[in-house]
Amino acid sequence: MKRRKLLFMILCLIFSNMILLTSCTEKETEYEIESEEVPKAGDKEQEIKFLSFHDFTELEVITDCAKFTPVTQDQSYCFETDMNPGCIPEKRITDAENIVYMSQAESGLFAFQKESASADIACNKPDCKHDVKTIGGECQANLRVLNAEIGGIQYYSGDFYYTLADGASILYKMSSNHEIKSSYTMLLGKKGNGRCGGWLIHRGYIYFYVEKDGLYRMSVDNPLNKELLIDTTKDGISLKYLFAEGPYVYFAILENYASFAAGRYNIETNQIEQFTGMERPDINMLVHDGKIYYMGYSEESGGEVIYQYDAAEEKNKIFFQREDDKNLTTNFLLLHADSDYIYVRKHVYGRTDDYYNGNQELFESDLYLAYTWDGAAVGEILNTNRYHENSHNPLDIFSKEEAELVGSDSDRIYYLSKKWDVQVQENGILEKVVEGTEKNVISYINKSEISAQAPAPVHTAGEIYD
Repeated sequence: MKRRKLLFMILCLIFSNMILLTSCTEKETEYEIESEEVPKAGDKEQEIKFLSFHDFTELEVITDCAKFTPVTQDQSYCFETDMNPGCIPEKRITDAENIVYMSQAESGLFAFQKESASADIACNKPDCKHDVKTIGGECQANLRVLNAEIGGIQYYSGDFYYTLADGASILYKMSSNHEIKSSYTMLLGKKGNGRCGGWLIHRGYIYFYVEKDGLYRMSVDNPLNKELLIDTTKDGISLKYLFAEGPYVYFAILENYASFAAGRYNIETNQIEQFTGMERPDINMLVHDGKIYYMGYSEESGGEVIYQYDAAEEKNKIFFQREDDKNLTTNFLLLHADSDYIYVRKHVYGRTDDYYNGNQELFESDLYLAYTWDGAAVGEILNTNRYHENSHNPLDIFSKEEAELVGSDSDRIYYLSKKWDVQVQENGILEKVVEGTEKNVISYINKSEISAQAPAPVHTAGEIYD
């Protein structure tokens, strides 16, 4: 009896091992087949992982466009309470109806008078020395409260709000006459730490993002009660975009620059509406008339393009794509937009084959281009050329300039520039600034003068020496 039982156990053991061996062989075969179909890491055809906002918020998330709740608020732009799309806070420019204010690093606040098309330092105190570099100086144009530069400024309902640069978390408030400046609130998360990665004020609320923390909002009238809209405390998660239009606040989150989610916060319903038909967005995104414009990669075009995504129809199409010359390298950047145009910077650089023999120059060019919202090219609005400094002889004096498009309104496009003279030293490479030549330049382009035939003329509104 025992022998029969032992024999039966041995046969069962052999049979079970045969089944296990067959099963493992089948799994290995399936794995090998699947692994051949999965693209390698870094392959451009690799499927992008879409994140779910359900994992980052306690609010209700709607992913079906057909179920997005229609809004009832007036969709038209309100100057006093809406974020001005042409004056992004981080660009250090804000529109106060008759005056456009711009802040330049280390140089204070400038005022552009729309009626006279002139600009000067924003101070009307008699006999003021306009000391804008001393912390807490009496000049009205001095916004320095701490030893830091201005990071952004926004006009809202009769007052000005601004932050300092480098992720500072204090939001300051300034009266319309620039005389009363005070610390208004802290742009900090519930943990009380982290850098402020962006902010805006829109329709009664301050929206701000704290790195490694989340996206918050708090009432302008009561900036003590913070509401967490999106939680980004998970490792590798970051919010890269913040924009407001009408009853929506738009944003996107990325996970290690490989996975993403994009959507908007519905102010009326307190819901998150997630978009599911977009390609993976880059950092730069804009919104106009409910459509999203963003940079991404197109396999068909073989490079970066600007997409237009229609959330109402869940349609995604290429809005703009660059044209490369075989002898040049170009990169472009989606800058900002207003009710008339969308603005793109095209950076072109290259050199001839004979550059290393000293016969040719390395050159660069920044072209600022305007397009209509139908995708038609309107014209070039600025062309900044830069040449390699080695092309200058020792002891030569030449001018240098850094120009930045900072914003626009219904009539003009505004630039802030730094200009200075430098002298090439005897070694022909190093330069030194010529004392007394540094100045800030406020300039503009009239939209009526933009043409497809030639760059629009740039008008100087004011020059302020440091």
